[in-house]
Amino acid sequence: MIYLSEPLFNVSTAHGLNLGPLQTIYNPSGTYLADYFDSTWLPSRDPNDPSYVDPGAPWTNLLGDDSGVQADNPFNYRGRTKAPVDILNADAGDLDQLITDYGVTEQTVDSVGFVWQGKLFDGHLVPTVGWRRDKL
Repeated sequence: MIYLSEPLFNVSTAHGLNLGPLQTIYNPSGTYLADYFDSTWLPSRDPNDPSYVDPGAPWTNLLGDDSGVQADNPFNYRGRTKAPVDILNADAGDLDQLITDYGVTEQTVDSVGFVWQGKLFDGHLVPTVGWRRDKL
């Protein structure tokens, strides 16, 4: 993670932040611990099992949001968890793992275009007109 500035907790707008460009090359690779939502359904899917929960059964959200069905209930899923994740980076030699398919197509496009931009009323009004024609 790269921070571009000091914490901005008390800033209400982006005006005057004067953020500069990145001063270092960020080239991630390796394994990191990632926080994610695991959507594994925890209750049984067998209606004869006592722990069975019908995903289509009504569910009332006690937090006041819209109610729905049990499939909307986050407590029926494994939920937030952490797991090691491999970061793939083409610059670090992972290019073959990043490419799943490729194809090559060649097209020739003949284009003709015209653009006019004017400045009227000391630059307060800047009209722009353009036209383009492409032929494959």
